[in-house]
Amino acid sequence: MLQETLHEEGVRSVTLEAFKLWLDSGPVPSPRGQLVSLSSKVDSNRPGTVNFTDNNNRLITFVDNDPLTLQDPRLPGCFGDRFSALILNDFTPVAIYPSPVVNKSLKKQPVGEEFISILGREDIRNASRFPALGGISPKNEPEVLMLDWGMRHPVYSQPFKGPITYSPLLERLATTLSSPSSPYLTIHWRMESVSPDVLPDCAHDLVDTISNLLHSPDLSEGIQKVWFSGDYPVPLVEHLYPTSDRAQTRATIQNKSGTFRDFGEKHTEAVNILVDAFREGAELDRWTITDLTAELARMEKDNELHDVHPEFLADSGALGILDKMVGMDAAIFVGGSKRCGRTSSFTKQDSMSTNTDTGPQWGRVLICGGTDWTRLGRRDRSGVPVKSEEEGDPHPDLLEPHILRSLSNVKVVSVHTGCAACHFVVLDIDGNAWIFGRNGSCCLGVNKDDAGEAIDAISENAPMRINPVHLGSLRGTKFVDAACGRNHTLLVGSDGQVWTAGANPLGQCGHSPCPEVTSFKAVPGFHQDGPEHAIKVSAGISFSLVLTKSGKVFSFGSGEKGQIGNGSTGERITTGNKVAFDIIDTPYYIKELNGKKVVQIASGQQHSAAVDDEGYVYVWGYNGYCRLGLGNQVDMLKPKVVPQFSGPNKASMGSAVVCGPSNTVVIDRQGMYWMAGKWKNSGEGSSGSPYSSFRIIQDIMACKISHAACGGVTHWVITPDDEGTMTVAWGQSASNGELGLGPDEPKSSTKPTKHMPLEGIEVLQIAAGQNTTVFLVKPTSPKERPPISVANGDSKAEEESGDRYSERPRHPEDLEDVPDQCLVCDKDNGEDDSPLECDKCDNPFHLGCLNPPLAAVPPGEWFCPRCMKEQGAPLPGYKSVKPSTAVVPVAVSRVATPIHKRKGNDIDEDGDEEMQDGRSKRKAPGPEMGRTGSKKKRQSARWEECPNTPSLRKESIMMHITLKLVVDSLDVRSSFELPSHSFSMTINCNFPFNLLRKRSKRFDQGFLWVCPMAEVKVYRNLYQRTAILIEHSIEVVISVVPPPAYTTVQHALADAAKASGTVKLFVPSEWGLPTEGAKEKGEKNLFAVKDEVAEYLKSIELPYTRFYTGMFMAYVPWLVGIDVDGRVHIQGKGETPFTLTSQEDIGGFVGHVLTSLALTSPELVNASLRIQGQRLTLREYAQIVNKPVVTVAQDESLPVKTEGEKAFKTFLQNQVESGKASTGWDRKTEKEIDGAAGSANKLWEGHVWQTVKNN
Repeated sequence: MLQETLHEEGVRSVTLEAFKLWLDSGPVPSPRGQLVSLSSKVDSNRPGTVNFTDNNNRLITFVDNDPLTLQDPRLPGCFGDRFSALILNDFTPVAIYPSPVVNKSLKKQPVGEEFISILGREDIRNASRFPALGGISPKNEPEVLMLDWGMRHPVYSQPFKGPITYSPLLERLATTLSSPSSPYLTIHWRMESVSPDVLPDCAHDLVDTISNLLHSPDLSEGIQKVWFSGDYPVPLVEHLYPTSDRAQTRATIQNKSGTFRDFGEKHTEAVNILVDAFREGAELDRWTITDLTAELARMEKDNELHDVHPEFLADSGALGILDKMVGMDAAIFVGGSKRCGRTSSFTKQDSMSTNTDTGPQWGRVLICGGTDWTRLGRRDRSGVPVKSEEEGDPHPDLLEPHILRSLSNVKVVSVHTGCAACHFVVLDIDGNAWIFGRNGSCCLGVNKDDAGEAIDAISENAPMRINPVHLGSLRGTKFVDAACGRNHTLLVGSDGQVWTAGANPLGQCGHSPCPEVTSFKAVPGFHQDGPEHAIKVSAGISFSLVLTKSGKVFSFGSGEKGQIGNGSTGERITTGNKVAFDIIDTPYYIKELNGKKVVQIASGQQHSAAVDDEGYVYVWGYNGYCRLGLGNQVDMLKPKVVPQFSGPNKASMGSAVVCGPSNTVVIDRQGMYWMAGKWKNSGEGSSGSPYSSFRIIQDIMACKISHAACGGVTHWVITPDDEGTMTVAWGQSASNGELGLGPDEPKSSTKPTKHMPLEGIEVLQIAAGQNTTVFLVKPTSPKERPPISVANGDSKAEEESGDRYSERPRHPEDLEDVPDQCLVCDKDNGEDDSPLECDKCDNPFHLGCLNPPLAAVPPGEWFCPRCMKEQGAPLPGYKSVKPSTAVVPVAVSRVATPIHKRKGNDIDEDGDEEMQDGRSKRKAPGPEMGRTGSKKKRQSARWEECPNTPSLRKESIMMHITLKLVVDSLDVRSSFELPSHSFSMTINCNFPFNLLRKRSKRFDQGFLWVCPMAEVKVYRNLYQRTAILIEHSIEVVISVVPPPAYTTVQHALADAAKASGTVKLFVPSEWGLPTEGAKEKGEKNLFAVKDEVAEYLKSIELPYTRFYTGMFMAYVPWLVGIDVDGRVHIQGKGETPFTLTSQEDIGGFVGHVLTSLALTSPELVNASLRIQGQRLTLREYAQIVNKPVVTVAQDESLPVKTEGEKAFKTFLQNQVESGKASTGWDRKTEKEIDGAAGSANKLWEGHVWQTVKNN
């Protein structure tokens, strides 16, 4: 830093090491040097001097009469020994001091220019030349000026740009010395200038002060060591383990301090008093006292000083700086008073920073929801049986908020995750990050353990601790923010740096595309001394955002849906007819926000929002389900202002933004809660009827919202109430208990509900993940706890006045090997003296066995001495994970696309393709699907057909069921039959529909494809139907039965599926135009029959998915009569758009979504998926197929081959003409839903849908 600054000012400079090497090389002639001292006080002991003053009487200059020698006391420190090659006897030393007039106000009156002027004055130069030189010559000037800088403040008005840092060696040593013992207490005692007679009394006072501090739980939490610092010259080891070798002690004194004078017995007595307080049996024996000498000896023993030059370890000045650097990082700093110690500038600065900084508000961590990190949101296909309740589940779903034991003794300031994430980052008051959860693509910054085994997850019971110093930052740097994508993580340091780790195939980590970044690596361009100082981050699935101190927003990652905000997706066709999109792998400044000071950012899975300091709200990215709140579903490629929050009423403008998977939330300046997009499964706000613009949630309209969060399916708000704060939660399909409403309550809640388990607990922040929720709550302190007033034995009043936080259950509930008796005395004294259990480790202690003993059970939380010292230590039975601190190269294997370009079907390492809304595709062998080429070849490369021709004997078939399992490239086809019973019916099934199944390693769960294709007898015995489903572990039943069997067969199948307990999803036989609402509207047609089946599934609470496909593309020639006379017959105008989809696309889409989404996903459960291959009018269809058009009047018949077709053809053409043949049609409102047609196409990302032209 100093060299760079000097270079910018045109000053040439070299390092001290380089200068010494030059001297030792023996330059000819030998350089001459002169000592120039700059000090704030006059040294009265200098030899005979000549006095000079400047014209303003601001500075006084003294020129000595005698030249220097190598051992001259006027030389600072070891200067003479290190630079003996300099000739020092040609010039006498010069000393410059501020005059008394300006000395005290020197900070306001810089005198640097006067210093330079004095050094150039001819009278002073002549006086400093030693007479031995002979004649005075202007050329006789020193080649080297040695500046002895004794000033404690700058002398120039223009300071250096940024702070001047300590040397890397000092930084590394200080970090090593402080980290193992952090947090700790520092004693900084400067006793040299104190009267020796008062030192013993001062020592007693110091012991009392330290004892009060360390025995205060709120202040001393986690402190294990006391660091003794100051000018005392004898190492503490001399007091702890005295020796008779006083000569050695004197040598040590000289080595440790070259300035301490008049060292005597009183100094020794005072330090003995302090040290004795830490001996065994004394009042401070729970803590260890140490100093720099002892810790350096420990490091030398551990071979941690092998690369440190002995000269450094002998430099008392350097060791003094190191001593203070360690002292500055203490949790508690104790300095001497005026009577007992000199208050140095260092002490003043450190105590001032400590006293003025009240510190951030901190709390404790609660957790609810899923903890089986490797399986959350994924179907269990490993074959491992579910553990019974008797065995105990090591990864339970927590149905109510639990105190997280592992972090219960850590003071936490913020919690972080993402709506698509299954991992968490917890930041504590000391700036550490505690990380746990799923380690997908090394998103936790670790790859393998000590045994070389891959780390799939880090347990919440042993979270990994990481500090910015581990990543190369300077000491004192803290983590201040974090963000979690699905498989990548961002950390922000107080020095403005950003580090990332995890999945990076699309550059979402801010580095060149690669499968993953296995340890945290700094993103270029962010630093307090760099161009931008980062303060906040957010993350989607495939992109990241960074907010800087100046209010700028930067982005990097995939631009497929406009997430980058640069106005372009870069979509194009690449080699092999593959679709590609731009990848931005270095921070991109979003220019659309230029001139705006953004104060907050948020990201959903594929979209983002921001709010500036004036309250304007900006949104951009993917706009499916109208999640951007702009009244449409058009993706925004760059930030756009939301009109609702653009004034002129300032109170209605934005103050905060939150993004969920498919929704956006804005909190306005009045605390009102506004939502846009899809946030539930049915009714308004669902996929069929999303909030197209921001709307108020009526149930919380009266609440003033202070904080909000959105998880995978959950929504949270915090609002003030009479008792402090109230937490409100809601969300559908919360299958893992992530709402935490309680074990006796439903897991889901459609409407906002007061969170009763959190009643009476002040919640500070909520981090809502995909299947888990973490809370930052404020534990009730004894001062805040209301007094208990119980009349007539009112136990309810007593219960309500207690500490609701401490009453929360703990996770895990039980710990292994917890003793039953006091850990100190190993005795059981009965109920009258029952032990006090630690709130973290459950170890018992008698109150009287503690040191110091406790008179009564402390209110609220209490931690044993060991847990107080070991913050965040893993729980018994769990192994801690060490962070990867070395900067490792980014993975060498790159994605198969050119750098910065993304294919439409990029696949990450664990087989998940990045999808809109956080969905995933599974790997498939063979070439990627392109826009052109052979349709058959494209199919066979990725899909296998479910044959619709039975191979069994017809007379034995009750219902033809084909269970087809595809494992890798091996097809295993098994058929089984249902035995005859009770009654039969004939099914004329000529349904030309093929279901296609995706080839996948994950097809070891059962799929039941129900395709009756011939004369079939329907089996009606529920018991045996159910047995069939259980025997084959059927999870999904897909029905494609034709109209005659809609109700009878499907009701029978549904009853068996419900009774089996294995079936998680039922797909009724829809496969056509939307039917939802037909029964309610009183229609008497095919659509009402289909709608009745769905109503039945709903009534028995069997999850289902309805597929609306529109017209089969292959049926349209039959519909318009081309098969009769080669012409297109249109009944009506033929100008209304309708939906056409190929059967291959239908089968492929069904196979894809059922194998890539969790069967419990809200995108599937009780959902209606509306797809669309192509949208045309009948006249446009005629033009494409190049056939003449014939207009048919309403009372005329359409051409048919059989009389039975007339009514059905006419019915379907009427549906087309009226607009009801679009998959976006709503039968309830008799209107087209804007953007609904084909709204589910996004679930098959990258797929090229067939059209009439290429079908």
